[in-house]
Amino acid sequence: MDCGKWYRPEFFLPWDHRFGHHMRNIGKMMSQKFPELFEKMRVLESTYIAEDQDRVIVEIDIPGFEKDDIDLRVGDYYLEVSAERDHNEEEIKLRGTEKKTFKAKISLPARVKGEDAKAVYKNGVLRVVLKKESEKSVSVN
Repeated sequence: MDCGKWYRPEFFLPWDHRFGHHMRNIGKMMSQKFPELFEKMRVLESTYIAEDQDRVIVEIDIPGFEKDDIDLRVGDYYLEVSAERDHNEEEIKLRGTEKKTFKAKISLPARVKGEDAKAVYKNGVLRVVLKKESEKSVSVN
């Protein structure tokens, strides 16, 4: 295979270790400028949603909180999870922030009853079981 016309070794320089440092800095700046976008991406990779005929089950990894730190809101087709806790002095020095927060609004695959929701938080995993609302049929005249 003749690659001589378009391949030039000067375009493929050896990896420079400073490049990785610059990419991490760019990532930090982007996540500070658009925190909601990066939070949504992080939440999607740590969320599991399953459903059967009667219920929808949502599991979210949110380590580092106590069950009293977590608030849930359930709408017809969404689950909103928020958690907040204060950092201790050592964490403030390490992270530079006074609070640890988590927020997610998760779209559900079916309409659910919020009043029948059951939630369990154990070992950093929040599991929410929601009963589906029965579908109503409409007759056509």
